Amino acid sequence: MNNKASRQEQRFPLSIKRGSVEIKIYRTVKLGSEYFVVNFYHDGKRQRRTFSDFDRAKTEADTVARRLASSDSAVLTLSGADLSAYQRARQVLDPLGVAIEIAATEYADAKRKLADASLSQAVEFFLKRHPKKIEPHSIQSVVKEFILAKQSEGLSERYIKSLRWALPKFTAAFHCNIGDVTAPEITKWLRQLKVSPRTQNNLRNSVQTLFSYAKAQRYLAKDNDEIADVPIIKDRGGEIEIFTPLELEEILARAGDKLISFVALGAFAGVRHAEIQRLDWQDIRFDDGIIEIRASKAKTASRRIVPILSNLRQWLLPLKQDFGLVCPYLNAAFELHLITKRINEARRAAWALENGISGFQLSVGSSPFSQPSSLANLRMFPSATMSKLAVRLLTPLSPAVRWTT
Repeated sequence: MNNKASRQEQRFPLSIKRGSVEIKIYRTVKLGSEYFVVNFYHDGKRQRRTFSDFDRAKTEADTVARRLASSDSAVLTLSGADLSAYQRARQVLDPLGVAIEIAATEYADAKRKLADASLSQAVEFFLKRHPKKIEPHSIQSVVKEFILAKQSEGLSERYIKSLRWALPKFTAAFHCNIGDVTAPEITKWLRQLKVSPRTQNNLRNSVQTLFSYAKAQRYLAKDNDEIADVPIIKDRGGEIEIFTPLELEEILARAGDKLISFVALGAFAGVRHAEIQRLDWQDIRFDDGIIEIRASKAKTASRRIVPILSNLRQWLLPLKQDFGLVCPYLNAAFELHLITKRINEARRAAWALENGISGFQLSVGSSPFSQPSSLANLRMFPSATMSKLAVRLLTPLSPAVRWTT
């Protein structure tokens, strides 16, 4: 009972001091039982002795402290340079509460690992990458600041739009400080979005750029590598296909004025998907009969000239503007997906009308669009085909093909 009362009066860890020697007693509980650990260093090695009784632990700590203090007294009989070095070491270490043997052990270990570099150099290097105090910044505030910074740098409106599309998805998922987000959490978030591998990688790139900005602003430690541990998804793409003139006519008929230019440039000029979305109407020089793909807009970062064929001219002239983006859609692939749905719905309705099938019968699966054996004959457009339109139609389908509006 007295033992219990005496330890309740103590605060752990308990320090037992004798001269320059300090012994600590720690209290721990394992499987419902209470233990007391006497912790000290001797000859540069850590010593731990465990007791189930507090008084025994305290007695042991006092005994060890007296013995080690006695050893220190023996050392203090040194004279000359050795005594001065010892006293100076005590003056430096005592305010820090660090024993000489501990300081010597840690220094020797660091010196072995650093080889020719000094401990001070290692500390400076560490502090540059781990500031003593990094102020916490919420993801929402960093994203807002980051987008404003990119705007002030004069980056393209299209790039700013892509950031405004991607980063709000990130902020909606993580209501915390930017330094608290981990790689597994980012990976899980990307997988749960249920988007294509390319979209996942694009979102990852936007987050990576955000993290780079945060490091530059000292919102993150320089060696924060969480985003580096987020895997890049392998985009296997799809088989390259070529549309027939009739199929392309079907696509153009349902594209709408805002998307016709995108489809026509991919079909009749072979301009890449991303390049079309960067094109301005001023880049389409009708009088010269060319399209100028500037280096800043080209995938290969090199300027090139594309001729305007007569069929392309007939599609673009009615849509011509003095300036502005040729394709106003941020996500053209999604718009192409909607066209796919409209084409398939029209084909389904035409087939039903031809075969005298009602809308109700069509909805319950009587259409050959629900029958795998008939799909080959009906040649439906899968979404993947539409989303890679600009890749598949690298050249005009036929010089003889001419469609007019």
